[in-house]
Amino acid sequence: MAGKPGAQNNAITHGAYAENLILPGESIREFKLLHRALIDEWKPTGALEEDTVLTLAQCIWLKRRVDRFYQREASWAQQHPAEEEINDVGRRAKLLEKVQTLQDLNEVIADLPDIYKRWMDAAIPRSQFKDEKSWIDGVKSKILDMLVQHRLVVILHIESQQFKAFKAGEVRELTAKKIALDERLDGRIDKALKRLAQLKTFKQMLEDRASIVRTIDGRRISDQRQ
Repeated sequence: MAGKPGAQNNAITHGAYAENLILPGESIREFKLLHRALIDEWKPTGALEEDTVLTLAQCIWLKRRVDRFYQREASWAQQHPAEEEINDVGRRAKLLEKVQTLQDLNEVIADLPDIYKRWMDAAIPRSQFKDEKSWIDGVKSKILDMLVQHRLVVILHIESQQFKAFKAGEVRELTAKKIALDERLDGRIDKALKRLAQLKTFKQMLEDRASIVRTIDGRRISDQRQ
């Protein structure tokens, strides 16, 4: 079916819909390329067909977004914030090992979580040490012991069967949500394709009927002239 001149460009030349659909980090250009590919494939004519092709582009774009989100969230579900704690413990331990002066120690202490500071005030007060150096050495030793214990607790938690089961459950839940979203979007895609096919079939039927009428009228005129 021949399209009217310029019909394929009507929807794509106005990018407001794309700006509303695209999230930060996504590419308007990639969406427009997808939309253009569908326009070239289906060659929509008229507002209804153009809108239906746009709906197809939106649904496919959303499916791709769901795939990206799933990959990211599933990857995060396999991780644990405690892994960052382990790295942080190692960083603080290295800083403590380099402490030589009271100023160095105060800088390390200032960067510690509040729970460590409260523990220090109760467990290793300055009054228990005869001089500055012994206090610095004592604080370094006590904090390093605490950091080692903290790290061990975190590692044991991550390696526990309970934690692994919890993480596996998160992945299963994410997968179920992805499947549900895919099914909903596939349903919208199927509906749009059915609508597009019906529109094109209906238009073709109208054209075929008009062609038959023209042929019959032409024969009648020819018969009358004879």
